[in-house]
Amino acid sequence: MNRVARDLFREWRSELDQYSDPSLRQISADRLAETEARYDDLITRMEAASASMDPVLAVFSDRVLFLKHNLNASAIAALDREKARIEGDVSELIAEMQASIAAADAFIADMRGAS
Repeated sequence: MNRVARDLFREWRSELDQYSDPSLRQISADRLAETEARYDDLITRMEAASASMDPVLAVFSDRVLFLKHNLNASAIAALDREKARIEGDVSELIAEMQASIAAADAFIADMRGAS
């Protein structure tokens, strides 16, 4: 995705020289700068959401492995104490993912509106 976006921005930047009307060129250059900035913000949010998944998935993986190796009543009771913390981590992850999706949707909607 990053490579495609960067190629698109590079092509857009190179095509700015094709304008004969300086006013239109400036509008397009401004829109390019705005779009690149919004894209960078979107990527930053998506990367943050992705990075936040790793610790949660590691905890979840540990629990699954523990259950696999120790599936008995005492193991299940021990995991029950961790339930609230894991649920909180998952809820936070879901909220971050939803924020990232909302940012992507807003970016797409703005791009559709700008067409």
